[in-house]
Amino acid sequence: MDTIHRRERHSKDPKMRRLPQPRSTQSKWISKFVVHNLFMAVLVLSLTAVPTTDASIVITVPWKDEECYVFRTPLGPESSFTVSGNFDLLDDSLDGTPITVVVLNEELRLLYRSPYGVSESTFELPNIPMNSRLSLCFQNGTTRRSKQRDDNFDRTLGFEIRMTPTLVVENEIPLETKRLLEEAESLQTKLYDLLNHQDYLRDRESIHRELTETTFSRLVRWTMAEAICLVLVAVAQVVYLRKFFETRRSL
Repeated sequence: MDTIHRRERHSKDPKMRRLPQPRSTQSKWISKFVVHNLFMAVLVLSLTAVPTTDASIVITVPWKDEECYVFRTPLGPESSFTVSGNFDLLDDSLDGTPITVVVLNEELRLLYRSPYGVSESTFELPNIPMNSRLSLCFQNGTTRRSKQRDDNFDRTLGFEIRMTPTLVVENEIPLETKRLLEEAESLQTKLYDLLNHQDYLRDRESIHRELTETTFSRLVRWTMAEAICLVLVAVAQVVYLRKFFETRRSL
């Protein structure tokens, strides 16, 4: 009995040290998730420090016409580049079916063609050699697949081209690290696309604001013209009635 009482007193002692409990599966998963996110953040910051050539442009393509832009990949020191970009139809009221976007190389070989009927899309061309000549063409109603919808409207588009050095991964790097590097590069491209779409939204806002201001100025001019016409009609009526009564008095 004395031994039992001693054990009870020992177990109730507040200063007694508890043995470390094994970490649960949930805490391990949370720690792994935090480390993964931190690693991805470092990768994104390091990739954003990589020099990237880009150009954002807004153009208007006339109906039954084509606009082409020629550009070259940088000349070294990298041996190849990833050419990526996006485009967006800024005229929300118009159909994007007549629009076709293509990318051609020096031999006029087709590298990219936009899907049928889309008004916005992205493209990515990996492993383009340095100092390569590429052509980016925008067609408005010039291809066969768009002849079914002839509306004779010019279309305003925004687009951007980016040229990033190809990511070279050494064989000694683990597979998990390679996968994270690829995910980080893909995330960087998507971030650039998101920034471009924000620019396109601002372009749309400026277009709509210009249209609203034009409509308002026309409305003001029309209202002033109506007011002037009403004043002239009122003056004419007063003059006519005055002459009419003066004529009756003379009679």
